[in-house]
Amino acid sequence: LALGYACFENSSLSEINLDGPDSIAFIDEQVFAATRLTEVVLPPNPHYLNDGQFASCTALTSLTIPEGVTEIYPHALNNCTALQKITCLSAVPPTVMDYYDYYDMPFYNSNNNATLYVPKGSKAAYGDTEWSYYNIVEMTLPLEVDSTNPESGSNAEQYQTFSFDVTFNQPVTVAQNNPEVKIYVGDINSSETLSPMDGWHATINNETTLRVWGSDYDGFVDYFISDMTKTYYVVIPAGIVTCEGGSNEEIIIVLNPGTTAVDG
Repeated sequence: LALGYACFENSSLSEINLDGPDSIAFIDEQVFAATRLTEVVLPPNPHYLNDGQFASCTALTSLTIPEGVTEIYPHALNNCTALQKITCLSAVPPTVMDYYDYYDMPFYNSNNNATLYVPKGSKAAYGDTEWSYYNIVEMTLPLEVDSTNPESGSNAEQYQTFSFDVTFNQPVTVAQNNPEVKIYVGDINSSETLSPMDGWHATINNETTLRVWGSDYDGFVDYFISDMTKTYYVVIPAGIVTCEGGSNEEIIIVLNPGTTAVDG
């Protein structure tokens, strides 16, 4: 699909959803110029902001530019005087294409007090281009779990160690060295719980992986013999690790009833 030249220009259009089932591959010049749009998230496929695409959109406050956009043309955001926030998802700044006079630049007379949010580590790259017209701030990613080991939903081992790894989407540091991890037997609300001999510990492996482990009285990883007919719920509490994006929320790893060689 494509949006043709100036198809909405000078209209009363105030809202549009470009994230539909049919992908928009091309947006022509001045398509949204002088409309009443306030917040826009561009679709991923068009590779550039065309000439005058949002020119004189005086109600536009927020624009999200996806990673696939590589070029921005003259007049693209001219006279967007209400603009408060631009979010660029690419670590590589979209190239500002050549323009003749200063008033032809893509950002001319838009609000230069607007904040330009860019991926972490890319502020300098944006600052070396005309994007420095805006106030550049690096985005802080929220802390999220990428994986656990053992994986939630896997089977418990017959000799299950008190050791569980959680890998996050960014480096973390330990905030609680001796977290109150709980392992509930049979039901997450069960009164029956399991604990290692000498308490729980929290350590970091490879910057992004939290390991919570229970030790025996000799300082080694403790283990328990699982009841192969029961489910185990490992509840790792919130706030064990922190990073710029915050701290971890509660994490639950479910270990299903295991199987023995004879059962197999």
